[in-house]
Amino acid sequence: PVIVFVPSRKLSRMTAIDILTFAAAEQKQDRFLHITTAEIEPFTKELEDQTLKETVLRGVAYLHEGLSHKDRTIVEELYTAGALQVCIVSRSMLWTLNLFSYLVIIMDTQYYNGQDHTYDDYPIVDVLQMIGRANRPLKENDAKVVLMCLSSKKDFFQK
Repeated sequence: PVIVFVPSRKLSRMTAIDILTFAAAEQKQDRFLHITTAEIEPFTKELEDQTLKETVLRGVAYLHEGLSHKDRTIVEELYTAGALQVCIVSRSMLWTLNLFSYLVIIMDTQYYNGQDHTYDDYPIVDVLQMIGRANRPLKENDAKVVLMCLSSKKDFFQK
């Protein structure tokens, strides 16, 4: 299983669609779904977000602050059960997230601050919390984190 952290809720949806588009281009559109479509359909019928419904049917989900509590709960249960292999999470959901993974991908270390019209760095505690999600002690002995950042920040994050 993989958790992908992205800076915004718009990117969480777009990233899920992009992942599924690339999988479909390789003729492997169901590669992320670990149960049959018939088994997951009762859950997807309960989802309110139409795009989320389509991505979950293919094994990829996203979580952001705009989703209903019901949608978040369904996604978390399916991911925890192992039915979904990829969960894209917006940065703002970081502290409410209760999911863990073998692989965590952090797709940037900056977010857009609309109030100041600038790109601000994530607080280091947020980055450490994201890294801490790569942890499944009862299932695996190791975990991996891929951190994507500007090359000027590389030395800082290697420490």
